[in-house]
Amino acid sequence: MNFPALRFKHDDGRDFPDWEERKIGDFVLSHKGGAPLKPADFVKNGNFEVIPKKAISRGGYLELDEVEPTYCSKEFFEANQGSVVDSSFLITTLRDLVPSGPSIGYIVKYISNKKYILAQGVYGIKVDENLIEDFLIQYSNTSKYRELMQTMMVGSTQVHIRNSDFFNTPFAVPILKEQTKIANFLTTIDEKITQLTQKNDLLTQYKKGVMQKIFSQELRFKDHDGKDFPEWEELSISEMFYRNTHSSKTEYIVSDGKFIIVDMGSISREAKLLSTKNTNFTNDFLTTNDLVMAKDDIGGGNIIGRVVQIPENNKYICGDHVYKLTLKQGYVSYFYYAVNSTKVNKSFRQKANGTAQIGISNKTVDEQLLPVPRFNEQTKIANFLTAIDDKITATQTQLQALKQYKQGLLQQMFV
Repeated sequence: MNFPALRFKHDDGRDFPDWEERKIGDFVLSHKGGAPLKPADFVKNGNFEVIPKKAISRGGYLELDEVEPTYCSKEFFEANQGSVVDSSFLITTLRDLVPSGPSIGYIVKYISNKKYILAQGVYGIKVDENLIEDFLIQYSNTSKYRELMQTMMVGSTQVHIRNSDFFNTPFAVPILKEQTKIANFLTTIDEKITQLTQKNDLLTQYKKGVMQKIFSQELRFKDHDGKDFPEWEELSISEMFYRNTHSSKTEYIVSDGKFIIVDMGSISREAKLLSTKNTNFTNDFLTTNDLVMAKDDIGGGNIIGRVVQIPENNKYICGDHVYKLTLKQGYVSYFYYAVNSTKVNKSFRQKANGTAQIGISNKTVDEQLLPVPRFNEQTKIANFLTAIDDKITATQTQLQALKQYKQGLLQQMFV
């Protein structure tokens, strides 16, 4: 059999024995399938919570706190004890509505004194003492395991994996001591990932709260002499910006292009610039005095009215389904935050119309009012919020690097 590229040793330096080829089912003491919940079985609130498929993320985490709690009736809970699990069970999902099955087969656990009932498609498995739970969980994050899950999936609209196929998944296993060393090492990295994730979430929430206070003028800055700035004005976008639209650049996309196209697909819901399309087209350049606004969107319209800032001249080309907003006077970074503030963005979303594709009209954009302080206060506000964004970006960069580092280790530490 193959051996991992990276091995641990006994505490005295001796090599551990070779790994053994087994199957996941060899270690499963028992398993429970999800209950067939119908609409009548759900209640708005209660003591009997359900673990749905959507609580298992594609990153291999159980995110009960990230999804809206789902409860079933006491009667249903008591009648379906065969689907009730406690913390001695690991959780996996073998059924997914999405054809690619992004979260299918991930194995996760939760630490709680509470009992949950599993939704249909979610399974609980209890493993014996010859397998460290965290070792199995880490294995379910490897690319080899993910590829195996993809090959086992059957169905189209609702993909699933048969229980028998899942339990027959090949699984190379070391002795318990090496399992423990591997699991502990990778769990330490997971804890660092969790800490960075929490830091990112806290910074994001802090920024959101500060922006609400700034743009409601609950929080005001002072000038260099410690005096209050003058009262803010309310001016329309048409008073502050020149607005333009440009045509599609799809026919000019090339993989090795020197320039970057900015269109609807270049704007994230977090109002960040996504650089995904290159071109050698040399017209319709954007400048650092421009904001680019998502004019149209599909689905939930999450990017409607969001703007991104152009970081350098002679690099970005304006595409379609966006408005180019060129600032007449003022500090462009301030207006990046002002247009993306909750109040302004909510106004755009309320005024958007359409079905499959929704959009905002020229008139809606032109008439939208913005809060406009004096230039010096604009600068202070923008610099303050930019400093928070820089911290968020640095945290996200560290988080992504740590996740990539862990993924590299997974490939070296498992067969």
